[in-house]
Amino acid sequence: EMRLARRIADARDKVGIERIVFGTDHVSGIRIRPPGFLAKVTAMFRLMPETVSKAGLRLTEEENAMIMGLNAARLLNLPALLPASQRQQASGE
Repeated sequence: EMRLARRIADARDKVGIERIVFGTDHVSGIRIRPPGFLAKVTAMFRLMPETVSKAGLRLTEEENAMIMGLNAARLLNLPALLPASQRQQASGE
C-alpha cells in the first residue's frame, strides 16, 4: 500500500490530480479473484489519504474523491454525479 501511495502522490505531482482515475482490471469469478476482492481494493483506495500521510506525503480527501469518481464523472460528462458546486462548471455553463 505504501508503494501505491507513493506512486499516486508522484503521479499527482507529475500530471495533475485531474488526470488520475480509479480503475481496476478486476475479473469476476472465484477462480480468478477471491470473493470480496473488489471491495477490498476499493476500501484500500478510500483510505489512501491516511496511507499517503504515513508515507510522509500528502493527498487530500478532495483529491481522493477526484480519483475515486469525480474525475471520471467530469471526463464522461456526467454532471449529475458531481457535487452541486461542480455541476455548472462541468456542463460548460
